[in-house]
Amino acid sequence: MRKWDIIFIDGHAVPVPKFDAKCPFCGTQLLLHDFRVYNQVAHKFLHCDVHLKCPNCGFFLTFGIPISGEEYELLRKSKFHGRILKWELTEIYSDEEKEWIKKKLEQWGYW
Repeated sequence: MRKWDIIFIDGHAVPVPKFDAKCPFCGTQLLLHDFRVYNQVAHKFLHCDVHLKCPNCGFFLTFGIPISGEEYELLRKSKFHGRILKWELTEIYSDEEKEWIKKKLEQWGYW
């Protein structure tokens, strides 16, 4: 996952970008929304789809990331796999962004 890191929240893996992900429409920082891993057996290919969402305009973006077998197992076993991330976002983003993230999640009805 060259441009992505795997971090751990409560002992469970979550993929996060190593780059500054900004909305192409309004320039707002994109937030991690959810992720899922897939084993494409017929093609012998493992990948992770990571969804980012703009908290300002609602733009939704998917990254399809090739992953190793080890990364696949870490992410597949994570309790956050396939779940919309809510309070977990405050563990990922900086202290100055936390209040803003909480406010946006409440507006979206996620909290």
